[in-house]
Amino acid sequence: MKMVNSIDIAEKLAALDNALSDAEADFDRNAAEAVAGVEGAGSEAAAANARIERLKIEQKILQRAQTKALKREAEAKAADEAQVRAQHVSDAGEAAVLLISQAELVDSLTDRLAVAITDLARLEGQVRSSLAAARQLPDEGVVGRKGISAFALDRVNALARGTLIRVSDQRTIADIARIGWRFLLKNDSETEAA
Repeated sequence: MKMVNSIDIAEKLAALDNALSDAEADFDRNAAEAVAGVEGAGSEAAAANARIERLKIEQKILQRAQTKALKREAEAKAADEAQVRAQHVSDAGEAAVLLISQAELVDSLTDRLAVAITDLARLEGQVRSSLAAARQLPDEGVVGRKGISAFALDRVNALARGTLIRVSDQRTIADIARIGWRFLLKNDSETEAA
């Protein structure tokens, strides 16, 4: 059985209301003529009355069908909306799994970065201590000779904030260290990389 939607039923009800109005007008006219003694008007009024009763039954049938159609459509819409919400929740769950995976990666990288930055500071201190012991401490005005771990932290902070790194800071941390300690590098390829 084909399900009729509420819009089609509403259109049928509107057409039925027009037919019912016409039938009631016919009944009123014929009833008035019957009272006035017009021959055949009584049977015409009876026929109009029968048509009115039949149309009222059809109206009742359509009203019940419309109520059921509206309920069925509301349930279908609610089911569709529930399915869409469920899909969004499923998508959120998948994204949460990926988020946690990335968070674990960040935790691992953060642990490694903390060690690396601590090592940068320690090794820079070793270079400076050795040069101080040799009484050859270089000028601190050259970029990369002091605070290399601060350069690394600035780079990480800029990335974490999503801010642009200044053009002058586009060098890698290794390049900055090479510039600062170029005079100590023995290998020509290391010097050229700076």
